[in-house]
Amino acid sequence: MYKRIDHEDKKIEIQEHFHSPMVYLDHWALNDFSLNPSLRERFVSTMNSKGGTLRLSVANMVEISKQEDKSQVESMLSMIRSIEDCGLINIDVSEVIKKENKIVSDPAAIFKVQNPSAELELVSAYLLAKKYPLTWHVADIIETVVNEFPSTNLSRNNDEFLAAMKDLIEKGRNDPVYLKKVKGRFLGLKQRGPRYQTATRELLQFTVDFIIKNVDMAMAQYSEWNDIFHLIVPVAYCDIVMLDRRWVAFMNQTGLSYPQVARTFDRRSIESLFEHIENWAG
Repeated sequence: MYKRIDHEDKKIEIQEHFHSPMVYLDHWALNDFSLNPSLRERFVSTMNSKGGTLRLSVANMVEISKQEDKSQVESMLSMIRSIEDCGLINIDVSEVIKKENKIVSDPAAIFKVQNPSAELELVSAYLLAKKYPLTWHVADIIETVVNEFPSTNLSRNNDEFLAAMKDLIEKGRNDPVYLKKVKGRFLGLKQRGPRYQTATRELLQFTVDFIIKNVDMAMAQYSEWNDIFHLIVPVAYCDIVMLDRRWVAFMNQTGLSYPQVARTFDRRSIESLFEHIENWAG
């Protein structure tokens, strides 16, 4: 939930206050839920009755903007709009870690810096452009962004990160010494666990090492690389995340579990996901 703070110097600050369970859906899940009437009704009513926050990202927006069937886009926006508490999550791993570093270097900064995963710049820019309307919804921001900005502009920063990832992984797979080091590091990281309050760094390292050491793991399509954005920050900062099957299997190999990271579900475990939301007790 967002709050507007009017300061004496006439500056306007936007704050986000989260409510659990915080839920994040990979794009396929947004599609599945919005296009299936029974899943949609159950998801919306459950989220609203529990007062949970549905978090969405630029990665979601990129994939929505690429959908040619506009009726499906409308169904997704309509479902999002039906959920009372929605927020945007910053899935730029580098940015989030930079903000985390401020808190690590100065623990008192936790009282000054908002949640590192909050995507406040996009929200503030939208509200400024609209002259700070009294009522608005995150779906309004998503609809505006999807209609006015090409997916290439939305994904530019993500593409730079993925290009660096691809280069690192290619070099790692072709270096036997480094490949051996990666396998040992994965096990060591699993035994050590998160160093700080959130597991963002560990999830990034786990992900890179997992792809490198699984040399036969195909990462041919953009959507497969884009899964990384649906994975790292959402799993580090949310309570419940829906992912592709292989990334849920990956999470099981990390040794990380709730509340260190989110509980993860795939298409086969939708019923379990609903049970976790419906029985959420904090």
